[in-house]
Amino acid sequence: MKGVSSTEHKTIGVFIPQLHKCSRQDYLQQLSDYARDAGYRLMCFTCYSHLEHGDPFDIGEASVFSLAKNVQFSAMVVYNELIKDAATNEMLIAHGKALGIPVFAVDHKAEGTYYISYNYGSSFEKIVDHVIEHHGCRNIYMISGQRGNEFSDTREAAYRKSLEKHGIEYDDSKVYFGYFWDRPALEATEKLLADCGEELPDAIVCGNDTMAIAVCNTLEKHNIKVPDQIIVTGFDGIDRSRTFFPTISTGRPEYEASTKFIVDTIAAIDSGAPIEPCESYFDFRLQKGQSCGCEKITGSSAGLSNSTLYELIREKQLYTAINDVMVLSNTDGSDIITVLNNIKKYMSEVLYAGIELYLDPTFFGDPTDLNCHKVLAARLAPEPHPERNPDRFSVPFEPKPADWLCSDDLFYSHGSVLFVPVHRQENIYGYIACEMRMRDLTGAERVYDFVTHLNFLLSSIETTSKLHEVIEELNKLYVRDQLTDLLNRHGFYRELKRLTGEARRMNKDLTFISADLDGLKYINDNYGHSEGDFAIVSIANLLTDVAGMGGVCARFGGDEYLAACISSDTPEVVGERFKTALAEINAKAGKPYPINASFGIEVASPGETEDNVEEIIRRADNKMFEQKRHSKFSRDMKWSSDKPE
Repeated sequence: MKGVSSTEHKTIGVFIPQLHKCSRQDYLQQLSDYARDAGYRLMCFTCYSHLEHGDPFDIGEASVFSLAKNVQFSAMVVYNELIKDAATNEMLIAHGKALGIPVFAVDHKAEGTYYISYNYGSSFEKIVDHVIEHHGCRNIYMISGQRGNEFSDTREAAYRKSLEKHGIEYDDSKVYFGYFWDRPALEATEKLLADCGEELPDAIVCGNDTMAIAVCNTLEKHNIKVPDQIIVTGFDGIDRSRTFFPTISTGRPEYEASTKFIVDTIAAIDSGAPIEPCESYFDFRLQKGQSCGCEKITGSSAGLSNSTLYELIREKQLYTAINDVMVLSNTDGSDIITVLNNIKKYMSEVLYAGIELYLDPTFFGDPTDLNCHKVLAARLAPEPHPERNPDRFSVPFEPKPADWLCSDDLFYSHGSVLFVPVHRQENIYGYIACEMRMRDLTGAERVYDFVTHLNFLLSSIETTSKLHEVIEELNKLYVRDQLTDLLNRHGFYRELKRLTGEARRMNKDLTFISADLDGLKYINDNYGHSEGDFAIVSIANLLTDVAGMGGVCARFGGDEYLAACISSDTPEVVGERFKTALAEINAKAGKPYPINASFGIEVASPGETEDNVEEIIRRADNKMFEQKRHSKFSRDMKWSSDKPE
């Protein structure tokens, strides 16, 4: 599968937050179309926060913009007015300058960049002019954004200028503030109606379409007809302005002109023209709708709008429900690969475009021991050619280099790819890359809803993985000796059951080895407890080697050990192996004291082990104590100068 490299393609990077809300889909589609015609690809990086808080969530969201460091762009378009984090804006613009490419800053000036903006004031003034000149309105109220905001101030100044130009006295009490969102606009409209009493406004001009829609909804709740009783206008030309009923009269930015300017400028620079940053302003055009009366309201248009809205709501409810089921059906503690295979049908139903999920597997226990920080975890292949992708969904879980962003064929159909962060707070799991289909009204919201649910699901897997690690560690502490990493008494008996069953299936006997370190007190008293620990660990390692792979070895006390293994060797052969290992330990250790252990060996059948294991261990212990009595060494006596035989 071919991937996108940092230099292989001419690429324009677009960096914009909250794409699912900010109503720039039409702009991006225009930019993508012009770019593709000129031989460029589009990579759009978005997140679901404006990054204004700088909290752990914003840290995770901002991670998607760091992907820019891996791409050799031909140009960058940065919505630095919408991105509220100064450090992120500085990082992006600095990256563009370091690459020596043109950087376009939208609605917020930045040194050394092409400044792109729109004539908000004169364009808003034209809407107010239209309400006055074409509809004869004189008593005009305004729902602005927020006090002290540059964009609100510009619109308010245009509103005032139009009124005074037409001989209408400006009244500051007729300006209300809806903060550019629906809920505050609803509250502002309620206050406006309460304040004006019986004398309704002729028109309410709104600072954006979202607030205009909220105003229409509030007026309908009060049985006030739009536009028969009150004209309502918006501003910014979002898609909802055309699907809402009544359709909103608004101002739509000249995206065609601005995107053409950007692409033409990039192409000229690629052809050798110098980078000459400048300021460029573009107009809005009046988009007449039903809310001012310019478009006639008919029963069929109302039915069509309501039908469209119903279908959009129904579709959103459907894919949200699918995503809910995806999360709820995968909370059984399964590992990441199992879950990714389980979500195949949900991913296919919600995201019909091509999509790739890249993850850092270390957050999820790294189930394949890849020892890397980036894998292509899951893939829903594009489907322009069904014969190329008979099975669209796969879980490759294959490592990818840091500069790999996505597979090349995601660009095949539309020439543009959208990148979205995947994270839990500041824990950055990775990102999603998907085909960008901006003409799909719910496309951006589909991705948003899927990623939101996926974050919940991955967070659950991460938590489960960490819980398993904790449980594993607790189990280890419960059954393991911390100094030697041998089993403790409890762990020995638990593992002995497994070993006995295995011996029964193999029709073989078990060999038990009881061992006791000689002279531990002497070593501790004369050389320190660290040397005593060394001797303890040395015998532990010896016993593990003698028992062999699959053997069960335990430290029962300070200097007491017990091992069991399946062996065809006689006790004499095992004993010689033990003595040889002791000699090798002493030769390698080079200590001023010998390391020695007494041992006893007993052989028993699986049946006898199951029936009377304590008796078998007692017999092995007795043999060990018998050897100790005949040894030159004892735990309570000083060492002789002789080496152990």
